[in-house]
Amino acid sequence: MTGPESRDEVLTRIRLAELAVITGHAPGSDQLIRLGVEALLAGVGSPTLAELAGLTRAEKPEATALFRRVTDELGLTWDLPDDPAERNRALLRLWSGMLLDGTLTPDDAAERLYWPLYDLGPVDALTPLLTAVLLYEDGQSASPHELTRDLVTQARKFLDSAA
Repeated sequence: MTGPESRDEVLTRIRLAELAVITGHAPGSDQLIRLGVEALLAGVGSPTLAELAGLTRAEKPEATALFRRVTDELGLTWDLPDDPAERNRALLRLWSGMLLDGTLTPDDAAERLYWPLYDLGPVDALTPLLTAVLLYEDGQSASPHELTRDLVTQARKFLDSAA
């Protein structure tokens, strides 16, 4: 069992949960409420955080709206393009960068990278990254170390070409 998370770790989790909410993959109300409790325990403060953390079972439907207020109060909101293709490219850059800086594990990154790649459809420049994601997800074509190395390499190449 690990000890309590640091304030920075909880803020990173809040920011990732906010991104999940705005991309249509919102965590459940229970997870958002628990994240509120963990944030309070880690010393995070915002006017709405205690309200989120204290929601009862009957108040669960309010969790997402309160969570969105908390992220706004903490300055942890995301500004993604409205255009779907541009939004997907921005998400690919974001997830690739988070893989490279260690914010996301390879498992989490591969899962998140898949959908924007899928939504963008066949794009030659994205084929190496998509192939790396699919092979990583399949997990049978090489050792986990080799699959991870290839995923990281393709994410880096994608970011270099997107710059």
